[in-house]
Amino acid sequence: MEPDLPVNPSLIRLRALLRLVRAQNLLTAVADSWAGLIVAAAGSTSTARWHEFGRLALVSAGMYAAGAVLNDLADLDIDRVAHPDRALPSGVVRPRTAFVLAVSLLVVALVAAASLGMSTMIVAATVGAIVVAYDFAAKKVRVAGAVTMALARFGNFSLGLAAMGSAFPKLSGPGLALPLLVALHVFIVTLVSYFEDLRDSAGGSGEVAPGRMSGARRGLLGMRGGFLCLLLGCDAACIGLVRFALPTNFAATLALAMVLLFVGVAGIRLIAAMSASVPHRAAAGYVVAGVQAVAGIDAAIAAAFGGASVAVAMLVFFVVGILTSEALKGA
Repeated sequence: MEPDLPVNPSLIRLRALLRLVRAQNLLTAVADSWAGLIVAAAGSTSTARWHEFGRLALVSAGMYAAGAVLNDLADLDIDRVAHPDRALPSGVVRPRTAFVLAVSLLVVALVAAASLGMSTMIVAATVGAIVVAYDFAAKKVRVAGAVTMALARFGNFSLGLAAMGSAFPKLSGPGLALPLLVALHVFIVTLVSYFEDLRDSAGGSGEVAPGRMSGARRGLLGMRGGFLCLLLGCDAACIGLVRFALPTNFAATLALAMVLLFVGVAGIRLIAAMSASVPHRAAAGYVVAGVQAVAGIDAAIAAAFGGASVAVAMLVFFVVGILTSEALKGA
């Protein structure tokens, strides 16, 4: 018999904190605001500078991480029964520590936003309010929760626009459609996340509760069709933007390549998630892949508006998110 490996408490705590802040998804939030910055810079006489990207990263990642921590604080009583292995119900991270962490992240995000100007500060404060509203109220109603989460992503994209002094009324139709495309994607992903709750209704057993199997199966079939439509819709929308909103052939070619890569890689992951026979498992897998796929959409947008190097960085975000998700799985 092999001896048990020593358990490193520091490593366990680090993994718990990374799961608590949804480390695998943090860079997707950064990709949103960076895409907004690239779009705004394309329609401005100013050039986006590296320190603006850095401060925007602090704002977006800070807001997202704070929202994730507050979400788990709001669900603590439910998670004690349904997800006792998570950071807070397991006791690895204390609720008070999590609260202090969330507030600290919000403060860092707001300070970074203020350094970019009053417009960015206002947008950041609005996003923060939307996140808190989702965590403690809106998510209790499926459609309201999905709309609120979509608004948060819309606002996150707007952070980049605000950092360049842009505003939505000044944008053309394609420019306004960009954050709406991201928001629509997140809206559908958030709706699908409801199916994860089917496990909770059965006491965490992984089986669907009696009397709900028929609805769950119908929902799973609807999810499969909806996911395919979502992928095709994102593909068509991005290609449409490439065709009608791009300044150069090089940008169009690069953006199209980004779209195809997004559809290929994310599509494989989404189809794999849909293959699960138990609805909550299919939903959980899709939510993870769907959120990470946001970076692929943002990469196509950045490439379309001349931010080739930023688009490549976003694809790196996509890969890092996948690797982080696999590393934290079951941690």
